[in-house]
Amino acid sequence: MLLATSLAFGAFCISASAQDAVLSPDTKTEDATVIDVLELNDVSVLDAIGIMIQKTGINIVAGESTKGRVTVHLKNVGAMDALRIILEPNGLTYAKEEEGIYVMSAQDFEDKYGHKFGEDFQTRIVPLSFAEAPDVVATLSQMRSPSGKILIEEKANTIILMDSPSKIADMIKWVKEVDVQRFTMVFELGFAKASELSRKVDGMLTKDVGR
Repeated sequence: MLLATSLAFGAFCISASAQDAVLSPDTKTEDATVIDVLELNDVSVLDAIGIMIQKTGINIVAGESTKGRVTVHLKNVGAMDALRIILEPNGLTYAKEEEGIYVMSAQDFEDKYGHKFGEDFQTRIVPLSFAEAPDVVATLSQMRSPSGKILIEEKANTIILMDSPSKIADMIKWVKEVDVQRFTMVFELGFAKASELSRKVDGMLTKDVGR
């Protein structure tokens, strides 16, 4: 079997094309690749990743800080499923980027992307009844995760939330609190000073709604 590899120092990064890869290089995708047999007996995670690369040709980058050992015996398993089986018992996970797959700790993943690995993203369309979509975007943008997105459709006065379920739940809860009908009343003062009275009234207004 012919095997072509390249190694980048400072990080364990091997690109490989093997004759026993299930799919040809021009049609192969990470999610579609299947490994026929993967037997690992108390090998380091880095060595396990190297074997996966040789079997699949998938580009995987793992830093030298990637630690742990693994013993698995798998047959006819999806490449990405196999990678998770190798990584998760060691507190590791991965992120897909254009250049390849990057291995990192579960905590590093959450810190970088703002949600736990494996937590599905959802899209929710939320029509507004009283609040104006552009007015709520600033606060929602502060509430979203780093990889979440907030879009608005001004003509329909609608916001589109794309984020993890927990983040979306928090944002929808806030939207319901501020998307209420407002009433404006004007008072003519006889003796009180408007500036002094304004400070007291401000503390009584509904947060993020009253003005």
